[in-house]
Amino acid sequence: MFKSGKLIIIPALLLILGLVGGCGSSAPAPSAPPAQSSPPASEATVGEPQGSEPVAAVSNFPTKEITLICPWNAGASADLQCRALAQAASKYLPQPVVVLNQEGAGGILATTQMVTTAADGYTVALGVIGLFTAQPVLNPDLGYKQEDFDFLISTASAPCAIMVNATSPYQTVADLVKDATENNKTLTFGSPGANSTPHLAGEQFFKLTGVKGQHVPFTGGSPTMTALMGDQIDAASLVISDAIPQINAGTLRALAVASEERVPSLPDIPTMKEAGYDYVFKPSWYLFAPAGLPADVKAILTDAFTKGVEDPDFKKAMDDLNIAVEYKNEADTLASFASQKAVIQELVDSGLGS
Repeated sequence: MFKSGKLIIIPALLLILGLVGGCGSSAPAPSAPPAQSSPPASEATVGEPQGSEPVAAVSNFPTKEITLICPWNAGASADLQCRALAQAASKYLPQPVVVLNQEGAGGILATTQMVTTAADGYTVALGVIGLFTAQPVLNPDLGYKQEDFDFLISTASAPCAIMVNATSPYQTVADLVKDATENNKTLTFGSPGANSTPHLAGEQFFKLTGVKGQHVPFTGGSPTMTALMGDQIDAASLVISDAIPQINAGTLRALAVASEERVPSLPDIPTMKEAGYDYVFKPSWYLFAPAGLPADVKAILTDAFTKGVEDPDFKKAMDDLNIAVEYKNEADTLASFASQKAVIQELVDSGLGS
């Protein structure tokens, strides 16, 4: 009888163990971690929601490399950010993150292509805030909409600034406003492109100051600065991080930055609020993927890239680029979209930004 009972118990145990071992494919995936306004604790396991087993226990994602799409050309500041983030996030994943450049139309091309990309977590993209704020307002025929994507986190930001040639008589915003107003001048101002975030930041500046401005679009920050240094335009609205080398070299002058606080590497340049015009306009970058990511995959990606943003090597790379690391979770990222989109809609309703 004992031997017979033993033969019955052993298969039963094997059956139970087989069911437990197969839970990776049959058990429901755990939900994503709760929204939080600060990065998860550094000791958290990859993809581990609070109060549950690590996601890695029920998912073997990733089993191959993850592609991080950079919608800008190699060597641009966004490209350098992508590469630094890919290296940092790879430390917290069992497979590497590799960067693929797909430049075109200021990021619209790559974003549109992401709509038809598989929502399996193996393709993620870096975006800039204008793709989901300025572009939907100014271009209703876009090939994508916000609902086509899952958003992970925001990574960094850099404010726009009003710039002049270092030889310009304008030493401050007040100088520019006084001269243009008293002499009824229309000032030409350049930007890296029509409907870009710096363009719209410039439109906001001229709207609030009451100065008449004529926008001159260029094909990037470098051509804009070249034109400004050559006195082809009176001023420019640029992302401050792109112009720091020229500021330090004494060829360009920043009158004010559109941020909440002064830029640490340029402590003598006031904010727009300090100059008398209380507004903030700064491009921010974030990570997104095709809508419909499995919950466990999204949690693993969010955790790894959050740790990547907090990684000392990534922070050092951003310091070298004069870009501020600015983590936001998904909810806060989407809230920032809504806030800036409202400002841009107001500009468009005023007849600006075109």
